[in-house]
Amino acid sequence: MSFSEEVRKYLNNAQENNKLKNYRSAIFDTSKAIEIDSSCDVAYYLRSQAKQFSEEYLDAINDINKAIELNPSIDFYYKAKGDILNSFGDLNGALNIYNQAIKLNSNDIGIYRARGLLQIKLKKFDNAIFDFTTAIKLGENTYKHQNLSYASRAYAKQMLNDFRGAIDDITKAIETSDKDKYECENFYNRSYLKYQLNDFKDSLSDIDKAIELNPNESVYYTLRLDINRQLNDFQGMINDATMLIGINTNDANAYRLRGEAKGNRGDLKGMCNDLKVASSLGDKNAQDFLASEKGSFCSNY
Repeated sequence: MSFSEEVRKYLNNAQENNKLKNYRSAIFDTSKAIEIDSSCDVAYYLRSQAKQFSEEYLDAINDINKAIELNPSIDFYYKAKGDILNSFGDLNGALNIYNQAIKLNSNDIGIYRARGLLQIKLKKFDNAIFDFTTAIKLGENTYKHQNLSYASRAYAKQMLNDFRGAIDDITKAIETSDKDKYECENFYNRSYLKYQLNDFKDSLSDIDKAIELNPNESVYYTLRLDINRQLNDFQGMINDATMLIGINTNDANAYRLRGEAKGNRGDLKGMCNDLKVASSLGDKNAQDFLASEKGSFCSNY
């Protein structure tokens, strides 16, 4: 359908404002376009996007419904409606709409990815694996974000306790990554999966890489602390616990584990001091140890 030059101007402005997250301006532009041409389905679609990201979900649904009414053959209108329903928690409604979108276009990678992520929310992990597998097949040699589908499928496999299958997918996610913001998460996730399989040395290699890529993420140090504990690397434990305490001075677990590591290195005073801090922060294990006969010597420090 063709639109007047004035309507196209407002649509172009709205599209640009949505990209820039200037949603109020996008709503203004699309509303002006609708005033001029009330049959402009694109204007309703763009306004629904602006309202969705402004968290005006009911108005967004009304607009996307109008866009679909005016042009029911556009598959991404249905995906947009599914995204809106998903945003405010109508998961089953979103699933029904994504199904309609796929009936209209069974070759759209984005719709399969959106439905797959929704299936994970619904804990339908086998269905999620099917959707991500389809997205991967559709995107072979053409889709530059294959890593996202592999990483999402890995998570679904992990939820089904298929850790080795999940590791294979995370490896593919890393191999197909453009060194984007998800790369460190992929190394962290693969490290965690290897940890679950007691493959501590390889797990350590991956978490080292995650920390190299993002040295400010506390959960990475928490995992490496646990890995070093399994490997009896007490100095490594002390280093990681110290980093965690630097990030959060109230991290009772970090104080307790650092105390444990210091004790294993023969630094009894350092052990007792850390356990006392952990105890004061509410760590039950530290409290029990200090209250026991075995830990009574700490009263000397």
